[in-house]
Amino acid sequence: MGTKRLQIKKKSRPRRRSHERFDDTAAHEDTQDKWRWVYRGIFYVFLICFLVASAYALMYAPFLKVNQIVVDGAQRVTAQSLRADIDTQIGGKMIASIPRRNLLFVDRTALESFILDQYQEVKTVTITKVFPQELRVSVVEYERIVILCESGRSGDVDVVLPLAQARCLEIDSLGMRSREVVSQDNRYRVNPVLRIDAKEFSAAAFEQGDQRVIVDPEIIATLVALVGQFPYTIDTQIIGVPLLTFLGSGHARLQTDEGWDVLVDARSDSRLTLAVLRAFFTQTDEEDLRRAITEVDVRVVEKVFYRMKGGEQTVIEEVIVEDAAGVAPQDDSVDDDEDTSVDEEDQE
Repeated sequence: MGTKRLQIKKKSRPRRRSHERFDDTAAHEDTQDKWRWVYRGIFYVFLICFLVASAYALMYAPFLKVNQIVVDGAQRVTAQSLRADIDTQIGGKMIASIPRRNLLFVDRTALESFILDQYQEVKTVTITKVFPQELRVSVVEYERIVILCESGRSGDVDVVLPLAQARCLEIDSLGMRSREVVSQDNRYRVNPVLRIDAKEFSAAAFEQGDQRVIVDPEIIATLVALVGQFPYTIDTQIIGVPLLTFLGSGHARLQTDEGWDVLVDARSDSRLTLAVLRAFFTQTDEEDLRRAITEVDVRVVEKVFYRMKGGEQTVIEEVIVEDAAGVAPQDDSVDDDEDTSVDEEDQE
């Protein structure tokens, strides 16, 4: 009898439709998105709390409290007074009792403006924060302020107008326009000032921002040196205002306190000019020459033209200059006691 093999058929599951599988996947992704936003929200909450706590700690951190102020470059302005004023400015509290002395909250721009307003001797100032507790103050003071004015005229005679009436410009170290002169500016009272008048010069021709060179810086340096060294070389002082014949030529007229003028070429070495002038007075046989002359012209090297009172111009063909190097070296500084500063009459 034959054996029958029993075959068991597996019951197949009904296939899910494709749209049902898509709905399950979409629901799973929606669940993941919701948890992702929850995790992200928790992270941001902790981040904000951390930032707030860090900011609070930095605001009141003792290691950021400014306790040292270093001043560089101060000469006429004392470092002690600068430190005291800065210390006062950064003292006190800000909003919500936040200390102003914190290095992070020191306003450098405001401090620099305060120093420039408070100290007229200061030309530029730079404040640098040095972590964690130091402010470094670098000061540049005025060596001198150079003022170029339009030459005044009274008929055919050149006259020096008071600063309040003259039209003048400040000249920077490059010989360019710096700013228009205002006679009430206190900087002219506390700083050495060299005023130069010039013929055929118009202040209106040079507007703010003009980059043209008005006066060669070498001419200015030579005039400063001549004014400063005259008392030590010729035993007389330059008074009044140097007058440039023409801006480009460098020829200038200087008035002495003995009543005679000297014509110089400001493009020549000031030491040579002074040596020639000293040799002229040494080698001339005229009696009481200084009282008798009205004008000495040393614009030509080793040749001097001079004019006596009531007389014609005389020339000395050759002046022997023994030692031009013996003249004191040029000193760019101008003493406050010299007559190079604007006097009180010009300020009025």
